[in-house]
Amino acid sequence: MRENFVLDCILSNKRRDTVLEEIHSYLTDIGKQVTEGNIPLQKFVIHKSLTKSPSDYPDKKSQPHVQVALRLISQGKRVVSGDVVEYVICEDGNSTAPTQRAYHPSEIKG
Repeated sequence: MRENFVLDCILSNKRRDTVLEEIHSYLTDIGKQVTEGNIPLQKFVIHKSLTKSPSDYPDKKSQPHVQVALRLISQGKRVVSGDVVEYVICEDGNSTAPTQRAYHPSEIKG
């Protein structure tokens, strides 16, 4: 997976229809790899710092990294202001908002 492929295509001097065709083909291939489970979980991990204690956030439910931090605390882990929380937004069969479907990589069965 090339992280800058789409940007490189857009900034190239190729014809517009060629660029669109290449990007479409690339994204179709990536979608297939994701569906088949051929891309490592680490490629999907988001890193977000806590600017305060997780319990001090007034809008906990709308912040995925806070939700994950609170769950880690409930599991006995120490999470404090300044820590970087890793999480992945998952399709877990629920119709909840994406912010409610955030999981720490250690919570995901691979």
